[in-house]
Amino acid sequence: MPEVGGELVKKVLPIIYVIDTSGSMDGDRISTVNEAMHECEEILREKSEENPDSEIKIGALKFSSGAQWITKSGLVALEDFYWNDVQAGGVTDLGAALKELDAKLSRSSFLVSETGFCLPVIIFMSDGGPNDDWKKAHKHICENNRWFASARKIAIAIGDDADK
Repeated sequence: MPEVGGELVKKVLPIIYVIDTSGSMDGDRISTVNEAMHECEEILREKSEENPDSEIKIGALKFSSGAQWITKSGLVALEDFYWNDVQAGGVTDLGAALKELDAKLSRSSFLVSETGFCLPVIIFMSDGGPNDDWKKAHKHICENNRWFASARKIAIAIGDDADK
């Protein structure tokens, strides 16, 4: 573990949720996402106490007609993160979410730390079926953003009939 001023400090472990809140997520699907996020809060707090090597920070980005950070100030400390249920509406702008993620996944934006970072964990939750030009945005972030390329990425299909 690195030392700053004679004190052991933890590396930051960014966990970023990218959540589909489009109209097709209405009803049971958005309820499932909200329940999962509440459960994740509890589990992450337990795991954080067991892990002396890293400090978990959370980012949450929702996308529907555009993309918007729920954690407006960037990555927030786990103890300061509380999930407020989201509502569904709009179209599935996955490309907009990837562009916004690309803009923030850098040392000049969200990834600023004196102690360093672990590779990010990025968790996508969606029922699929993007409406925009997501393939171009995906290609760009994969080829040009080393943090994204190296991140641990998890995709969770929401709903039995999700477009995987």
